[in-house]
Amino acid sequence: MERVGWADQITTTRAGNELLTVFADSAYDKHTRLAPRPKKKDVTRTEADREWNRKIARMRAAVERTIARLKP
Repeated sequence: MERVGWADQITTTRAGNELLTVFADSAYDKHTRLAPRPKKKDVTRTEADREWNRKIARMRAAVERTIARLKP
């Protein structure tokens, strides 16, 4: 039986979104070494928040491009 890579196994949008969530969560944990981010209602929009959102958006776009490139 031929072995398939992780990208070949992603066949639905839901699976792709779950993968992106895992990447974003692990990146945040590595960045802060803290518990998950507080809920949005507890956070004021600062430049750091905007910078963080841009960073995550770039990461998500890179993962989406990789998934699209590797899908058959």
